[in-house]
This record gives sequence, structure tokens and C-alpha cells, in this order.
Amino acid sequence: MTDRITAGNTIHSNHPVNYITNGGFYLVLQQDGNLVVYRGNNFASCNAIWSTQTHGKGHAPYRLTMQHDGNLVIYDASNAPTWATATHGKGHGPHTCYLSPQGGVHVVDSHSGCLYSSNGSHATQMILPSHHHTPSHPQPGRTFHHGDNLRSEETLHSNTNNAIAHGNYFLVMQDDGNLVLYTSSTWTSNNAIWSTQTFGKGHGPFRFVMQHDGNAVVYDSHNQPTWSTCTHGQGHGPYKFHLHGNADLTLNDSHHHKLWSSHTGR
Repeated sequence: MTDRITAGNTIHSNHPVNYITNGGFYLVLQQDGNLVVYRGNNFASCNAIWSTQTHGKGHAPYRLTMQHDGNLVIYDASNAPTWATATHGKGHGPHTCYLSPQGGVHVVDSHSGCLYSSNGSHATQMILPSHHHTPSHPQPGRTFHHGDNLRSEETLHSNTNNAIAHGNYFLVMQDDGNLVLYTSSTWTSNNAIWSTQTFGKGHGPFRFVMQHDGNAVVYDSHNQPTWSTCTHGQGHGPYKFHLHGNADLTLNDSHHHKLWSSHTGR
């Protein structure tokens, strides 16, 4: 089974395989015209976590198409659209509909720009497994930073103390300059769910630091920033960059105000 619909491809409501799946979640185009995300393969209403609310609209059978123009659309038997992501003409093709391991439905362009998310937020970047640069594997002698967060002036280094962890999630400062979130201790591209898209930028070794000014920044060996949360001067210090059990990365101030989140990109 696949976790995505690539440009020009379609799933049909009347086909035996009318879904895509990832991480125990299923995106199903039902015979009633509704597109639903279920937790588990028991497609009962109690297991539904999201839908397009299009049941009964139009005439069966239905199809869900990832169009070449970037729009993800449900059509009925008369070729009338019943729902769309309204992403036509946005980003850079080819586009992909991707079901994330957390059950989110996303439309992602070829530059990893997230154009649509079922959770209502449009992340600035989303790395798709297997279609991008393969991250570097942990090397012998590497150690984890203690805990699941970085506090003010704490740092991850690409060549030594390079990761924080929460459960099965790992945020890794890689040798190639990319800061990547993985869903497994096996740090390979098929387990990557988010990154700063900074591989190859600047000169290694790299470091990721939670600064006293409230900004979280990736620096190269020449002290040149390659990525940041753009939160300098916001909120009240000290600050904390936190990896949560739901795979969200957040930057909070001392009053517990969220200044940045990887789920929203701001």
C-alpha cells in the first residue's frame, strides 16, 4: 500500500483499494462520496478523525485526483467537483497528496512546500519520505542531548551531541546541515517527517542553538545562520525549544506562550 497520490493519479470509490495508508491511518474515498481519515482499518464512524463532509453530494462513483495543476479534487460520476483543496496554480509541480504518519492529509509541491493541510495549518516545509535527500545515519560515538528540549543557550552539534528525543521521535542536527525530525531511531529518509531543508547549505560542522534572545538558529562553522524560527525579541526569556509526543516542535517563552510551532510554521 502507498501513503501518497502523485500528480496525475487517482483513487476510485468503487475500487477494492480505495484508500492510502500510513502509520495505522487510512485516507478512504467512500462510496457515499465522503473522503475520510480513519484511525485503524475498521472504517467505522467512531474511528474517523477527519473528513471532507461530502457524503451524499453528487452521483456515485467518485474519484479523488491529484491534478497536475496542484489541486486535489473529488469528482462525481458526472465529472462535477464536490470538494477541492483550492491549491491549483500554487507551488512548483509535480505535486503530491501525502498522508502523514500522524493522520494528516497534505498537498506538497516538488520543493517540499506544504500547500494544504487537513489540520488547518500550512507548514512552510514538509519532507516526504523516499523522495528527498537521504539523511546521514548516526555514527558511532554520537551522544544524545539529555531530555526532549533545549533551553536558552543549549545546543545540538552535528559532530557530537546531535539529537534530542521524545518516545519514538528524534530531532537530529545532521552532518549535512539539515535539522530533521524522524519517527524512528533509524534515521533514514522514509522515517523523516519534517526538516529545515538546509542540507548542503553552509560549511560543516553545524550547530542548532536555542538563543537567549528567543531565536532558535542553525549555524554553520563560519557562524553564518542557515535557518531560524525568526522569534528573536519575542516573549519573555528564558526560552525552551521542545519536542512533543505528537511530533510537534515548539518554541515557548517563560510564560508558556508558544512563539513558534513546526505544525504551523510560525
